[in-house]
Formats: sequence, structure tokens, C-alpha cells
Amino acid sequence: MEQVTFINRKEQESTVSSPAMDYLNIFVRGNRLAKKMIWKNRYFRDLGDIYSRRISFSEKIRDILSTEVKKSNFKEWSDFPKKIAREHYGIEFPHETPSLALQEVFMANIYFSFPEFIPEKGETVVDAGSQYGDYSLLCSKVYGAGKVISFEPLEHIYDAFVRAVQMNSVNNIEIHNAAVSSSDSTVEIHNFDGQMGSKFGNSPTKAVKSVKLDSVVSGQVDILKIDVEGFEIDALEGARRIIKENHPKIIIEVHSRDLKRKTLNLLEEYEYIVIHEGRKAYSTSGHIDMIQNLYLY
Repeated sequence: MEQVTFINRKEQESTVSSPAMDYLNIFVRGNRLAKKMIWKNRYFRDLGDIYSRRISFSEKIRDILSTEVKKSNFKEWSDFPKKIAREHYGIEFPHETPSLALQEVFMANIYFSFPEFIPEKGETVVDAGSQYGDYSLLCSKVYGAGKVISFEPLEHIYDAFVRAVQMNSVNNIEIHNAAVSSSDSTVEIHNFDGQMGSKFGNSPTKAVKSVKLDSVVSGQVDILKIDVEGFEIDALEGARRIIKENHPKIIIEVHSRDLKRKTLNLLEEYEYIVIHEGRKAYSTSGHIDMIQNLYLY
């Protein structure tokens, strides 16, 4: 059988989005500590790194926040993602949604850097692992997806997502309080600080409802986004019919080298091509030794 083909493209890092840079510049002009950082030359160097794409904005902002977390400007920094969502995209989130949980989508722009993976008007998007709904709401409210079918297993995050949908008056997002897996049953997930569920970890586990995408989703699927923290293969196994019948564009975050290999092997059966491999993050602890987004079609 033909191997998965990799198309050689110039690496496009997940750098700062245009609205994020606009707000960053405004923040610098009006913030005493930020000005102080410029005089120390550190901040100027950071901006240079970001503009030249030597480092992603999300990495740099995390580095700055880790140093400045105890200083008085932390709240202003941490509120950036919600501010960008509200003022640039017209998307509101309830107060219980942590602003930093929105960072990857609204500041690092990880899902919308490649035009071929942005939904066209009327298309159907499946969001497996929706968390607080940032990706789903952008697809629905900004990019004009006809329908978004979302899945979030943790009840309190699901509730916050439901409130966000109500606040934004959208009626084309269908939300399921369930994990996606290879069977319609239950799965045990680790709960990290109440912000996400994962297959791996040392935290206590919780049994949650699981569903096969093939059991819930019918009709055309144009984009399948999967971010399920270690359950990648389970999710794909439960979506074989969808993949075979629709051949949707797939955005999937893999959480280890082994899961990446297994993901590519599974999708090889359906003649998928890796269009882009996102920036890799490495870890030396536990099962999650690498995290990377793959964009396939």
C-alpha cells in the first residue's frame, strides 16, 4: 500500500496573529512595566524574535508570563485572548472561561494559518475535543460554517461552552457532553486542574460518557478537528465511516511520537497526505513525549 506522502512546504510557524500584535503594541504604549522592559532591551528583542518568526508568539508570551506572573500587569496580559476574541472577532465568553485557555486559537492562531483548512461558508465541521468552544465559535460566527458538531467530556467546561453559544446567539453549533472514542460506552480520563481531560497523567481519573463519531454524526463532514489529549487513535477508530465516505480535511493534535506513527499508519489506509506539520513541543515525562498538530487531506 502506498505510504503517506509528505508535501514539502516552507515551515509556517504558529506566530502571532495580526490582532494580537495590534493589542500588544497598544498594551506596550500604555503599560509602565512593559516600557521598563523595553528600556532593558529585553522586550524589544522579544518582538524582534516574533516578527522574524524565530520563535512562536505563544512560546514567547508563556516565557514572559512565567517571569511577570507575580507583577501587577499579569491580569492585563492574561486577559489578552478574551480581549482579542471580543474586540476583533465579536465573540464573547462567560467569566468562568479562563482567558489563557483561549490563547492558542486567538493569539497563536494555530487552526487558521492555512487557507485550505479554514471552513468555507456552509461547510460542516466536527470539533472533537472542543474545550470552551473557541474553535467552534470561530468556525460558526466568523468563517460561516453551516454546522459545527462539537464534543466536550468535562461537564463544567461543557456548561461554559453552552453559555458561550447562548451569549453569541449562534444556532448552528450542536454540542455533545461526551468524549469521542472507539465505542459508545464510558472512558476514564485524567482531569488536569479542571481545564482539560487526558488519557495520560497522574491526577485522579473520572468516568465520562464516550461516543463514536460514526454513531452521532451523519451526512457530509468537511473538516474534522481532533484534540483529545491521547485518545487520537480511539477517536479515529470511531470515525472510520466518516473518513471513508467524506474524506474530510483533518486537523489532529498528536500527543506522542508513538501516537503520531499510529495516526499516520491508520490514515494511510484512506490515502491521506500530510499538508503541514506544526511546531513540535517535547517533554521527557510520562507518555506524552511530543505534542504536534498535523494537517492532513
